[in-house]
Amino acid sequence: ELRRRASFRDKIPITLDVQLVPTASAIFATTAENQSLLENMFTSLEEYKVVLSSLRHQRAKFFKAKSVDASNKKDFIASNDRQQAEATERLMPDILGVPALLNGPGKPDFVSQYDVFKQGGLFVARQNVEMSLQELERTRKELDGLIKKAGP
Repeated sequence: ELRRRASFRDKIPITLDVQLVPTASAIFATTAENQSLLENMFTSLEEYKVVLSSLRHQRAKFFKAKSVDASNKKDFIASNDRQQAEATERLMPDILGVPALLNGPGKPDFVSQYDVFKQGGLFVARQNVEMSLQELERTRKELDGLIKKAGP
């Protein structure tokens, strides 16, 4: 219909190829007012990942040792688990401190255009550009899992 009626009809191609880029995982944005909260959350998340990596390395090294008796094993696992729980506990306030971080449209408290206008504009975290969509999705799922574990 457009090709028939538009004044620029001779410029409209018969076939139009559209390529959609899935960006739904690039959700790490907030109001400018909350920029520092989102940046702090990513800093804390990176520190958390370093701690978890170190704990996994310690666990692998411990279990590769030939002389691991049952009591040492139990104590080591308890200590390792406690350190992981402490790291998670340190991270949670920073995740929960970002308002509506994982709330999309239609969910209560999502960040709307009205919030953006009222709170100084939109801040888009650099991770949305620097990380692949796969990494963004993995990060979103990791944060979602941590929030669910923390409970209501």
